[in-house]
Amino acid sequence: MNISMSPKKPQKCLRRALVGLPKRLAREYAALCIRSERDLEAIIVDHLRLALVRKDPRWKVGANHSIGRYFPDVVCYFCDDKPDNLLQDPQRFVVGFIEIKWASNLGRDLRKLSSLQRTGGERLAWMVYGDHFDASIHKENFRKQSQRAAQIMKWVRGSPKNRGATIFKTRLVHAQKHRGHSATNLDALRRNGWINDKNARAAQQWHAADGAARRR
Repeated sequence: MNISMSPKKPQKCLRRALVGLPKRLAREYAALCIRSERDLEAIIVDHLRLALVRKDPRWKVGANHSIGRYFPDVVCYFCDDKPDNLLQDPQRFVVGFIEIKWASNLGRDLRKLSSLQRTGGERLAWMVYGDHFDASIHKENFRKQSQRAAQIMKWVRGSPKNRGATIFKTRLVHAQKHRGHSATNLDALRRNGWINDKNARAAQQWHAADGAARRR
């Protein structure tokens, strides 16, 4: 891959790699490989290394590197310079940073990304948020999840050229389990309660109905 050091071209490559992230997340979720935010972080780092670093070693991807007083979950660099310069002044080569939330409140993540952008110029800020998004599991949590997703998209619209988001809805993976995903794994996830809602009333009712159907 031949990329000039113009900051907009690496940013375009990074955005393209992140746009392809949902398919990877769906495969990993169906393989029972996403059970925590740390799992999600490791998968995103691996995805970007495969999409960027393997094609062009000038890319570097790391987790929880410091940028000033902040520690984004994932940081992406593009260094068309001496390795010594990258190690001595890594912030100079930052192309983008990612914050991740898995089945939890957003907290200060969007403000953190906005602050990083104000100090970093033309850098891509990306928010990854995953949850079940299924009212049949838990209506109140579904409402909160939808509010968080709307909040993220509002933030993206505030600076669409330099921001983006991945909203990962596990409900859609369950709905598409016939598309090569493991039906056995997805059924197990459903029976045991998705993410943090295993004690929800809706989930308990589903388990009871499923158990009754299996006994017939």
